Amino acid sequence: MLKTLCIVLFALVFQSASAETLLLTARPGEYSAGPIGDDAETLSISTSFRITAYDSGPDWPTAAHVGFFQGENRNESFQFIIVRNDGNAPYLTAGYRIVESGEEAHVKSLAYLGLDSSAIIELEFNKGVVTVKYGKQESFKVKTNLTRVTPYVSVSSGSAEFEMRP
Repeated sequence: MLKTLCIVLFALVFQSASAETLLLTARPGEYSAGPIGDDAETLSISTSFRITAYDSGPDWPTAAHVGFFQGENRNESFQFIIVRNDGNAPYLTAGYRIVESGEEAHVKSLAYLGLDSSAIIELEFNKGVVTVKYGKQESFKVKTNLTRVTPYVSVSSGSAEFEMRP
């Protein structure tokens, strides 16, 4: 009886600490996004995410994003992104971008991935600086103009799965 009780308690503790999986879908040329927390001056995100379906049109490639935005929309944001830049490319590009006033202000590619690959990242936001830990690469810092942000995930022209880690 005690052994059974211990197993049940362990299962309950493990379940409460386990990851939450989010699925998002957007039609070609469309975008689907949602906040995954409240706005704050310091935040962190840890996730493994991947594109599960490709449905790009001529103007908008399939992409999945994880990041932080400031204000009412994503016109001021930091986004870690995996994207299939060319609709027929046999790979994804992983990297990040900073969006200011609705325009890409800075873009950096970090790696190429297979189409069925996952990106594992940790993002920390503190006083305008985003610390990025991507896969097994060394972490690095990116300065932004953001001051108070909301964490979010999004997908364009396809479907993506986000496994949010505690």
